[in-house]
Amino acid sequence: MRSSALAAVVMTLGLLACATPKPAVPADSTAAKPATTDWKDTSPHRESVVTANGVRLELLDWGGTGTPLILIHGLGDSPHIYDDLAPLLAADFHVLAYGRRGHASSEKKGPYDNATLTEDLKQLLDSLKIERASLLGWSMGGNEITEFAARYPKRVAGLIYLDGAYDWSDPMLVRAFQAIPTPITPAPADQRSFDALRAWFQRTWVPELPWPKSWEAHIHDLVDVQPDGSTRYRQTDSVNALMFESLVAYRKDFRKVKAPALALWAPLFLPESPTDTAAARKVGTWERDYFAAYREKSIRRFRADVAMGSDTLLPHTSHASIGAVDVDGLARLIRTFLQGKAR
Repeated sequence: MRSSALAAVVMTLGLLACATPKPAVPADSTAAKPATTDWKDTSPHRESVVTANGVRLELLDWGGTGTPLILIHGLGDSPHIYDDLAPLLAADFHVLAYGRRGHASSEKKGPYDNATLTEDLKQLLDSLKIERASLLGWSMGGNEITEFAARYPKRVAGLIYLDGAYDWSDPMLVRAFQAIPTPITPAPADQRSFDALRAWFQRTWVPELPWPKSWEAHIHDLVDVQPDGSTRYRQTDSVNALMFESLVAYRKDFRKVKAPALALWAPLFLPESPTDTAAARKVGTWERDYFAAYREKSIRRFRADVAMGSDTLLPHTSHASIGAVDVDGLARLIRTFLQGKAR
């Protein structure tokens, strides 16, 4: 694949906004730095750093009782993407989320292959003395939870794929993103301030929603504000490329998954702008011509290969917004599945 096409796919799948080279974040940089001084994260979690598999990982703990539920974010994302959903589940589960190595406030240290990322998850659970848990993976997070379930079936109570049950190794994905019809990286002006970056994220990735509180916290964890007020991503382009290589190198073997599994699908990958008719038309055409067939192929494979699988399409969602549209309804769906299937 041409490097330009690789960059496009990396940016899209990771929901990242950084298109220009940035200074590398030091390998031992794990402490979150506030993007602005007048903002506070109000989600009721405890924040800490846990060392697992030789790397320091950001950990968010919302507390709760019952079977632990571990939330894993997508490529280029932050565990704070769950700041709205997680509190709604804490009445029934002990809810935690962590930052994958190389991401946000976690340590920037390779390697980044799926075997290593899965071992990170295993050792994180070991360090927290969690013997058995339910796992939820958004986007790329579906890779780790699949491999973990295959390696350690007795440690998995149930799996939730939040638009994460795709076979990311399928060449259909690359072809789709080589034909992407809309800009997916910001102009320099969109990175001139945190407010400008927030506005870009909303109109590009969640234009159909009021701005979610979780996305505010998410972006604060992704970037540092520079002395001139501009934003710089903590995750570097080199890490993005290595993460993308990991993403597409791993082919899920659902036949090895013995736990109950629920796949939640978004009917769109890219959101359709409610205000820009021409852009929405282009996205709709791309979805029909490229991504819809890839989604249908992934759904058929999941249904055929997962022994105890079920799936549903969540209306009015895209890949980026699936965890933010009707969060109460999503929490009920997850709760009902895990309480009824994951024993």
